[in-house]
Amino acid sequence: NGIILSDVNNIKPKYLGLIETLELLSFGDKEMVNIRNNNGRGCTILIKSHNEINADEIERGIHDSLCVLITSLQKPKIICGGGSIEIALSSYLKHRASLMNNKLQFAIIALAESLEYIMLTLVNNAGYNGTELLVQLKYKHVKQLKEIQNDDCFTWFGVNMNNNGKICDVLNECKIIEPSNVYISIIKFAIEVVEMILRVDHITIQKQYEQIKL
Repeated sequence: NGIILSDVNNIKPKYLGLIETLELLSFGDKEMVNIRNNNGRGCTILIKSHNEINADEIERGIHDSLCVLITSLQKPKIICGGGSIEIALSSYLKHRASLMNNKLQFAIIALAESLEYIMLTLVNNAGYNGTELLVQLKYKHVKQLKEIQNDDCFTWFGVNMNNNGKICDVLNECKIIEPSNVYISIIKFAIEVVEMILRVDHITIQKQYEQIKL
């Protein structure tokens, strides 16, 4: 329960914390100082493995898990995984695009189809027939979108990779969830990259047109 100081010259008793045990541990040719305090608010995770590559993989997994935990605490909202959110967004965007009669309709349809590729890649990487599952999942979401009366009746159909690629309610049955903040950031960054590419193409085409005109 101590306080981190940047200057050792200003150490005062009130800044110091208490520990229960202090010991020097040896692991092969390396040594580590182990400080134990059951009332402390921090801890150190010790990773032991038979080789360095495996230890690095474990470290990356722990780091990703902690990042997800921090993100969840900062913004405690979740979305459904298993390709459910992608197909739900895609179905909704295509429905909205069908109500338009201008060029924006084509951009929305392209965005909707790009979301389907996320789910398709997810299923293919798991070793299942992505095209077949995509068709089944789209059918369930589109049918539900036409019949649903309110948001409380919405069922989050998705693919359960741990059950032979079975389509189920990923929220209530499979509990496949992820932080919404992470997904929103991914979608925003992807759209910003597309906008940047389109602007570059527009500038390049415009310059080529001016050269031909001259």
